[in-house]
Amino acid sequence: MEDDLMNDELKVLILTKIGETIKNKAIKMAPVDQGHLRSLIDYKISEDKNSVTVSCDLPYADDLEYGTPPEPLSSSEKESVRGWAQRHGARARGVIWHIETKGIKIGSTQTVEPRDNQEITAAVQSPFHVTSYNRDSYRPFMRPALFQTLPHLNLIITKAFLEWEAK
Repeated sequence: MEDDLMNDELKVLILTKIGETIKNKAIKMAPVDQGHLRSLIDYKISEDKNSVTVSCDLPYADDLEYGTPPEPLSSSEKESVRGWAQRHGARARGVIWHIETKGIKIGSTQTVEPRDNQEITAAVQSPFHVTSYNRDSYRPFMRPALFQTLPHLNLIITKAFLEWEAK
């Protein structure tokens, strides 16, 4: 009986509009270094055409969204941090030490003190958040994109319905 309320074409149009809206908000909110994270944010409509999933297929996306507990970094992770530090004038050794001992925490400022009379002090939410280096900011990008879209769902659905009806 419920299937009679809405045909698949309309469901796909509505889910597409919702997916595009959340995806675009997440792209705008995602931290940027080299653009990999933003370029891989996308959405997918389920096979049964009843849901849409917005995600990012990048290994460190979850770390940025949820933070990480303190743990040793692999050599490839350390190399990535060194590259980031070089691009942003930070001390890689201090950032690596901080991640391994403190983790990446969400919502609190973390400071990496200079060593060996270096002039750089990095006070950042997460060492990987490039766009707000030396500024306070909020880490997650997917969940806020969803929560910012929720109040507009009725409007998105209405516009999609009107677009479908005009065809």
